[in-house]
Amino acid sequence: MPVLPYNIRELEAFRALLLEGSTTAAAKRCGVSQSSISRSVARLEEKVQTVLFDRSGGRAIPTQEALKLDRYLDDIFDPLKDIESSNWLLDQPKILYISATSAFARALLKPVIISFSQIHPDIKITVDVNRAKDVIKSVEQGDCELGILWKSNLSGQRLAIEEFRSARAHVIVPKDHPLASKSVVHPEDLDGYELIGDGQRSVLWRKLMKIFETRGMSPKWVLNFSNLDIVLDSVLHGAGIGVVPAFPMDPGQYDKLVAIEFEPKLDKFAAITYRIDKPLPVLAEEFKNHLIRVTKDYPYSEPVHEPGENSVA
Repeated sequence: MPVLPYNIRELEAFRALLLEGSTTAAAKRCGVSQSSISRSVARLEEKVQTVLFDRSGGRAIPTQEALKLDRYLDDIFDPLKDIESSNWLLDQPKILYISATSAFARALLKPVIISFSQIHPDIKITVDVNRAKDVIKSVEQGDCELGILWKSNLSGQRLAIEEFRSARAHVIVPKDHPLASKSVVHPEDLDGYELIGDGQRSVLWRKLMKIFETRGMSPKWVLNFSNLDIVLDSVLHGAGIGVVPAFPMDPGQYDKLVAIEFEPKLDKFAAITYRIDKPLPVLAEEFKNHLIRVTKDYPYSEPVHEPGENSVA
């Protein structure tokens, strides 16, 4: 018997004809035409140079050679049956990659991930904590499905941007501070105090500076941190008063610090970003909507859009 390349379709047609006994039934089994079954079997007989079926009497009766060949085919078709009967796609590990700035990684994402994992215990979530520019780079390069950061860091980027929380500037002080009893703090109330901001590159910080300048004030900024946790720790240690968005504040700080709304109102927008040139994976879409739902009651912030609404920068 010559060594020739076998075609899986020819072998499939051969086995179907062997099992069914007619080209009509074999064609129905394979979902092809009768002529396709006949041609495939004829090509196989030509390759092996052996008659595989006795076609007399309107039936296709397998020859001894056909039965011998069929015994070799179990090793080919049995694994295919296993694939058909298994949930191989569902059994694949489900992994979601997220990149976030430090402002969101702990106080915001930690409880969201815990609640999402309770709903989907089979899902693995990896969060990389990066600087804003590295979060953007990770999303653009496809290293992660979702990026979580302040929208102001996304200026000019060709990415899908979904704002999910509007975070207003607050004055953060220890509970025993003289300003702690106020319901609203105005710029004049901060005169003479040492202040801590959220970074000189921050859009909000620059807006604050303009407000102070228009009122003829020269605030004393002693520290600037883009990381809210460091701002809060600095306030607790007496380094100054925080003038930053209090979202997302770690709930563990609620009994130690007071966040008072700053007037005039200044908003900063928390955003989810992802590639605009390809569909968002189902798992990432589900996590994104879960994040929006879970954070809808977070203090010191307000909702921006309902799940599914987005803008493009």
